[in-house]
Amino acid sequence: MSINTNLQGRLRNTPLPVGHGLLCLFEAVVNSIHAIAERGIDPDKGKITVEILRLPQSSFAFDEGKPKRGAPALEAILGFTVTDNGIGFNDANMSSFETLDTEYKSSQGCRGVGRLLWESRVRP
Repeated sequence: MSINTNLQGRLRNTPLPVGHGLLCLFEAVVNSIHAIAERGIDPDKGKITVEILRLPQSSFAFDEGKPKRGAPALEAILGFTVTDNGIGFNDANMSSFETLDTEYKSSQGCRGVGRLLWESRVRP
């Protein structure tokens, strides 16, 4: 039997509570760990970089020269870029990414819904 799916409906029905907003980042880091392991390199040589994307911070001339207390204010986080030196998007990984609820990495405890967490956070 074949079942059709509606991606917009699936995203709407994939909850991501506000208190778990970083779950999508954790998913990306876990994917990087798996990619490094799949590449077969020594774990000590694996590299994962998480870059925080923010709007450029603006300042006002009337603020200059006045001492400020505490840490400097930062602009809101727009998103993240996660890079690694793992195996990358080979054909098997890309096919898995394009398949909802895939079982591709189920033996590693993955459920194949991480891409939906990213989508559910960025849609308006």
